[in-house]
Amino acid sequence: MKDATKYIVNTYSYTIRGGVEPCLEELSDAGFTAIELMTHPGHGWPSELDSAGRRRLAAALRRTGIEVASISQPNIDLNLTASAPEMREHSLTRLLQLAELGGEIGAPAVQVGPGKISPLLPDPPQEVRGRLFRALDALVEAGRKTGVRVLLENMPVSFLAKCADLRAMIDDYGSDAIGMTYDIANAEFVGDEHAAAIQVCGDLLEMVHISDTGHQEYRHDPVGQGVIDFPAVGAALAASSWAGRPVIEVIGRSANPLAEIVESIERLEAMDWLGRSLPGTNQQEVRG
Repeated sequence: MKDATKYIVNTYSYTIRGGVEPCLEELSDAGFTAIELMTHPGHGWPSELDSAGRRRLAAALRRTGIEVASISQPNIDLNLTASAPEMREHSLTRLLQLAELGGEIGAPAVQVGPGKISPLLPDPPQEVRGRLFRALDALVEAGRKTGVRVLLENMPVSFLAKCADLRAMIDDYGSDAIGMTYDIANAEFVGDEHAAAIQVCGDLLEMVHISDTGHQEYRHDPVGQGVIDFPAVGAALAASSWAGRPVIEVIGRSANPLAEIVESIERLEAMDWLGRSLPGTNQQEVRG
């Protein structure tokens, strides 16, 4: 029997399939009790949710018994370090709205991408760094007001794609209000060595995103469809101070996201990938 409560499900694969409420119903019926809400127009997008819409979302979470472990930005459009000040302002406004929504629905964290630069002619590093620090000032303050913690994630499209660079930037910023999310597929794709990267994250590591990828094409495929050595990654995590629940962030190629999520969990469990017990809230079987 597989315990669904040991895993958090990122709703990324549901974002273009419809709203949050049907997603909650499906995941609850399958035995899950926690999500990472990937916001997207039509799927928990803050500017589309008036007061009544936010009350309906909160009611749906109570009805299904699902908690929001964190709330996440869609990284496609937003850029805190953009060259254009209008884009930086727009991106920051959207992320501040996420923190506000997170506070309203009880999400303890908001996932943030550090920002992107031109790969051909990047702006000066100190200028890019200053843009990010100013954005973090606003996000940290919003987090203090709403009770939502800021988590920065390693992302291939970011100018801080590798964990050592991301950790160094967070240390330089110098705020204990910021943590880190380690995305295994993102690290694999950019060539981060997992054991070293996880050690670099250290005490800042708060969430771990699970999916698979190859090296030629950037993917978030179901576990087993890429090249990642999950037992090796699990051993590195087990040796670290991290003791949380993994987030399944699978964005597969089929029309059935739940089946790919369940398949990934079953493969992880079959290989005893983490080598330690995961914290669950109760015993509920994963039902595909």
